Amino acid sequence: YIDKYRVQMEMRRTIREMRKMPDDATKNRPSLPI
Repeated sequence: YIDKYRVQMEMRRTIREMRKMPDDATKNRPSLPI
């Protein structure tokens, strides 16, 4: 069983941290929605 709400919050926090990273980090993940 996975807590959907908790997973959603984790995804948002991860994406928010990804946005803080330099462009070089995002180039490796072109499929990431930013």
